[in-house]
Amino acid sequence: IKDRKGYDYSKHRESVNPFFKSNYADLHAVITSAFPHLSKHGLSVSQGNEMIMGAVCVTTTLMHSSGQWLRSKVKLPLSKKDAQGVGAAITYGRRYGLSAIVGIAQYDDDAQSIS
Repeated sequence: IKDRKGYDYSKHRESVNPFFKSNYADLHAVITSAFPHLSKHGLSVSQGNEMIMGAVCVTTTLMHSSGQWLRSKVKLPLSKKDAQGVGAAITYGRRYGLSAIVGIAQYDDDAQSIS
């Protein structure tokens, strides 16, 4: 998207991860940052989810008014096998799926947990 040049997405990092003591852009911030620019260029996004063998799959589809589209799917393991665990995985998948498909870089403090 030509319009994103020079746009500072980091100013939308308003949520706090208390475990890593860092700020991040939550799903709402990513949506409110991206959607005005997408609409301006005839683009829209649809996201859906499904359960596959104990994991959540989040599918993100970027569509253009011309009929062209691009789709990405991510499979996320459940940290907890209850409604909150499913909801958390879906939200995480939607945030990263949307960010990836529209080119918004996310600071990945989650990688610190595996080092």
